[in-house]
Amino acid sequence: MTSKPLSMLCSISVVLVKTSHVGNIGSVARAMKTMGLHDLRLVQPRFADFKTHPEAQALASGASDVLESARAYSTLPEALAGSQLVFALSARTRELGPALQTPLQAALELKNVLGDAQSGGLLQGAHTGKVAFVFGTERTGLTNTELLHCNRQVIIEANPDYCSLNLAQAVQVVAYCLRLVLEEDFVQGATAGFANHAIPANARLAPAEAVLRCKRIGCKPCSTWAF
Repeated sequence: MTSKPLSMLCSISVVLVKTSHVGNIGSVARAMKTMGLHDLRLVQPRFADFKTHPEAQALASGASDVLESARAYSTLPEALAGSQLVFALSARTRELGPALQTPLQAALELKNVLGDAQSGGLLQGAHTGKVAFVFGTERTGLTNTELLHCNRQVIIEANPDYCSLNLAQAVQVVAYCLRLVLEEDFVQGATAGFANHAIPANARLAPAEAVLRCKRIGCKPCSTWAF
């Protein structure tokens, strides 16, 4: 694995607002660590002892280090201090708000921004906490007031007949997309399983973009990589 994409993952914080179920905090820590994220921040969690709570520890499994290093804050602005790019996970629309993005679209934008940072862009000298993904409370999500503290908005397009993901599932989807796009060696390893497909050379140069445009990943060997 290369160090450059990993440094990109290290610049990302996951912020949970008013989490009511302590087990979800442990599950989120596990979801984060499996994808290489480690900076967990909580705003007014219901359980002040979330770091040592037995249910949180049990669901964190091998990610107790992420759980125990998590920080709690009194307000969302405090948790976002130092963050320049803030993605809100919410289906709540705002009249003057940013356009909705999918997690993959958000990850691709973030890759471009972090890449530009190395040549003097927005996040030059990026460090942990420069980018944040914010998740609301389990029952009602983020409020309009909380959304005002974010400059991007992400929605997970699920089954319209049943689109209820729990908190950890939502974090896992986002974290996977971030790793898929930012950790290119990971993507190249994943696409290696499709060696029998008619994958053009430019797909190997830009694996994340290729995955976005492939219509039938996992099908029988065929020429379905339409570019």
